[in-house]
Amino acid sequence: MINRTLSHYKVLEEISRGGMGIVYKALDLKLNREVALKVLPPELVSDPDRKRRFVQEAQAAAALKHPNIGVIYEIDEVDGVDFITMELIEGEKLSDLMDRGRLPAHRAVEIATEVAEGLAKAHSKGIVHRDLKPPNIMITDDGHTKIIDFGLAKLVELLPEESGEAHTRARSETRAGQVMGTLAYMSPEQARGQHVDHRSDIFTLGVVLYEMLTGEFPFTAPSAAEIRHAIINDPPPSLPSGNPSEIVEKCLAKDPADRYQTAEELAADLRHGMRDAAAAKRWGLPIAVAAGILLLLGIVFLSPSSEPPSTTIDSLAVLPFENTRNDPEVDYLSDGIPETLINRLSDISQLRVMARSSSFRYRDPLVDPQMVGRELEVGAVLTGRVVQQGDSLNVQAELLSVEDGSQLWGQQYRR
Repeated sequence: MINRTLSHYKVLEEISRGGMGIVYKALDLKLNREVALKVLPPELVSDPDRKRRFVQEAQAAAALKHPNIGVIYEIDEVDGVDFITMELIEGEKLSDLMDRGRLPAHRAVEIATEVAEGLAKAHSKGIVHRDLKPPNIMITDDGHTKIIDFGLAKLVELLPEESGEAHTRARSETRAGQVMGTLAYMSPEQARGQHVDHRSDIFTLGVVLYEMLTGEFPFTAPSAAEIRHAIINDPPPSLPSGNPSEIVEKCLAKDPADRYQTAEELAADLRHGMRDAAAAKRWGLPIAVAAGILLLLGIVFLSPSSEPPSTTIDSLAVLPFENTRNDPEVDYLSDGIPETLINRLSDISQLRVMARSSSFRYRDPLVDPQMVGRELEVGAVLTGRVVQQGDSLNVQAELLSVEDGSQLWGQQYRR
């Protein structure tokens, strides 16, 4: 397919592949813009009735306009090749992000909130995703969330169930022949092969949120039959304290009538959770605020032992703090303290502070702060490290000059 032209799209390179098709980056020769082309496997569109129903659903999905939904531009067939033209989203799949470890609670809730808001828009138009899972959720380069592949699960709705062992880590694309949807993310009604509505997507989002928080699936077993049985009958394991347990439990109710009845309702509870300390640990936000204010005072007013910088700093980027021991218990502080600092420093009218979405792209602890500062065009970069030892929290921070890499200020706090 590389360098081939389908209609007015020139295929440039392969992006990803799975049972639902191969995705390519392509150039729209008419509009001179890059797009994503998903080429559908012939076996999924060989049945005329299935293809007709899929096209109807995809047409409806193409009418969705929402910041948390990837845009579908068109569906076409050229020389026997069926493909969908979609928005090219610069970023990474949620599955790739999760492969690097479980997410801090506040970040998992933030992603789930945006997914719920996207689902609410789709559900309001009568569209059910049916195959929501981390590979179908994109995290853009600026940190936002987009759902992709609406309607594709409809293609496999009538295919016979595949026998054999299930993927216990089923993050791969849906394979032709499986029950509609990826097994580990199925709702009980999907697992039974029953009719599904929008509340099935809500159950699946509960599974995704559980996995983001714990790094594990709520329903696991050695075989497909046992996983299906667990989904239908077994309660999920309890979440560790400090997580939005009640929200997840309500999403994962076996009976659709006991779940959130709308994605709007779920999104509202998630947003409330983000405002509460319960989205991380109940005591997490006060500590982050207190530590952030201490750092703020040190930077703005300087400690008595510090010499004032020789040049004026009028722009600043605050990077995510390093969790030096990779301690899951302080993951949320590594983001929470810098977020608090960004918000507080932004109140200073004379200081231009880079937004979280810009500075948090540089999460790698080995990144060169001076290089980051040049890319973001700021005068200084604030970096830090967080270590927790028992009941003691140790926060170290330093302010670096982008111009020459010198340390303008540094301080350590123990509380």
